[in-house]
Amino acid sequence: MLTETSLPTETPSASLLSMPSGKPSSDWEGVPIMPNAIEGDGDSQSYIFIVNDLVDNVNAFYQEEMGKFGWNLSRGAGDEMQSFMSFTKGADTIDVTVVLQSDGLTYVKLEKQAQTP
Repeated sequence: MLTETSLPTETPSASLLSMPSGKPSSDWEGVPIMPNAIEGDGDSQSYIFIVNDLVDNVNAFYQEEMGKFGWNLSRGAGDEMQSFMSFTKGADTIDVTVVLQSDGLTYVKLEKQAQTP
């Protein structure tokens, strides 16, 4: 469980988040997508999906699964409403943002971070 709390105190509303509408993939750029994802879509820089699960369960899934593929959790913060995790492997970084929505579904965004020259 992530305990550091440096995230905004208000959960973004669904209208502020870019919501996916396609069939979810099983993985994105070699990163696993939770098997129970409901909708998802993305491009080469980011992938967004919706899952009917708790923020803590999403966090646990990514901490475990990313480790299996050689990714290391470099920082993380959050609570039961929202979280942020950053994973690194070599020079690559992927951020995972998780937000519980008012409808009880959880929004997840995976995003590659640009490498600094």
